[in-house]
Amino acid sequence: MKTITIIFIIIILSTIYSSLFAQTKSELFSRPLNTISIDFLGEGTLYSLNYERLFPIKRHMFLSGKIGVGRTVDFCGLIHCEENYKAKVSISIPHHITVNFGKKKVFLEAGYGGTFFTWNYKPKYMAFGIIGMRIHPFERNKFSFRLFATPPLTKSDDGMHYGDILFIPLGLSLGVSF
Repeated sequence: MKTITIIFIIIILSTIYSSLFAQTKSELFSRPLNTISIDFLGEGTLYSLNYERLFPIKRHMFLSGKIGVGRTVDFCGLIHCEENYKAKVSISIPHHITVNFGKKKVFLEAGYGGTFFTWNYKPKYMAFGIIGMRIHPFERNKFSFRLFATPPLTKSDDGMHYGDILFIPLGLSLGVSF
C-alpha cells in the first residue's frame, strides 16, 4: 500500500511540475478559489464544516486542499450495542489533497486524505483515498457540490468497523464558493 501511495504522489508532483512551467496566465481558469462546505458522511465523520482552497494548474485542472472540523460517533453509539451504553462523541479533523480534471463546471477528482479523531477513539488517525465528482461554479457566491468515495487505507476489523469508528466510505458535500 505504501508503494501505491508513493507512486501516486510522484505522478501528481510530476504533473504539477510540468504544468507549472508550461502554462501562461491566460490558461488558468478564473473561478472562485475558496469554498465553505458542509460534508455529510465520508471521511470518518457524520458531518463536518470545511474550508477548501483551489490551486489552479491549467485551465481544466487544479489541486484542492481542504481542512475541516466535524463530529464523529462511535459504532455502538449509532446502533446501541448494549443496554446503558453511553456513546463516545468526538471532534474530528478531516483533511485532503486532490487533483481535479474537467471542463466547464464538472470535474473528476482523485487524491488522498485523512481524519484525526480526538478523545478516546481508536484509531486516532485514519487515512483514505478519494475519488469523486464535483460541480464547481464559474462565479462567486454560487453553489458547489461534491459526491465522493473515500476507500480507507487503514485495515478494517469487519468491513466498515475500524476500531471504535463506523466508517461510511461515501459522502456528499454542499457548499458556497467565493
